Amino acid sequence: LLPKNATGLRQPVHAADVAGAVFKALQLPGFGQLVLDLPGGETLSFEQMLSRSVQRHAPKTIFLRIPDRLFELILRSAVFLGFAIGMGPGFFARLREDWVFDAAPAHVALGYQPRPFSP
Repeated sequence: LLPKNATGLRQPVHAADVAGAVFKALQLPGFGQLVLDLPGGETLSFEQMLSRSVQRHAPKTIFLRIPDRLFELILRSAVFLGFAIGMGPGFFARLREDWVFDAAPAHVALGYQPRPFSP
């Protein structure tokens, strides 16, 4: 089940890309003052990101888009029953938020080249 308005954009990143960037940063003088975003190599909707993960790990799964209010009711019930611990109203709200960051500063400073999302 996926709420209709889960439209937030994501840039999923591979742990190896982050590790490589951190390793390069450690070699720079003054690395302790360096603050960079390390997004993934492509921007996807939440649904696209979820679809790729599900296709890889549970390919027979289908998504049903449901009204937001119904999703919220199901989510609250699941939390109340102990099936969805930590998935309160904030989780639902974040599905509509874009989490998109600029990789250009990391590219300039570290040669950061994140790869596309492939779970």
